[in-house]
Amino acid sequence: MSIMEEEKKHHTEELIQKALKKIGGAKEKDICKYLPAETEGYMHHFTLRKIKKTNPQELFSLIQEFILEPPAPRPIDPKPRARRNKSLSLNQADLKLILKLAQKTGDKHLLSKLGAKLSLPRIKRELIKSIKEDRVEEELWYSYVQAVESSASENAQN
Repeated sequence: MSIMEEEKKHHTEELIQKALKKIGGAKEKDICKYLPAETEGYMHHFTLRKIKKTNPQELFSLIQEFILEPPAPRPIDPKPRARRNKSLSLNQADLKLILKLAQKTGDKHLLSKLGAKLSLPRIKRELIKSIKEDRVEEELWYSYVQAVESSASENAQN
């Protein structure tokens, strides 16, 4: 290592120690939360080490701007996490509204997914009741067909 490189390294280390003292940090990676990343959030500690080795002048300017110059350096908010749960969260009122809309449009597939899972005997009772009252309930008939098919497939698997 040349004398010039050795001086730069020593100067960078001194600067990091000053920054750590100002923020009350113990380790070099503690200053990361005060340095912005290129996208959003604060800098990752691997990026800090890379910049320290490859471009110490950039690290010097970042530390000066975000830690040493401000009277009270502020930590940067972390990058928001990517949402992993893709399912919708619906309350009971929302589900009832969607069910009513599905009934009006006659969407049998949506009705079968959103409707309450009734047992086969209950569906039979409801169907018989609707027949006695001279009412036609296609959704109920569709639920009956689905229940019979699912029970048949369960029996076939066993």
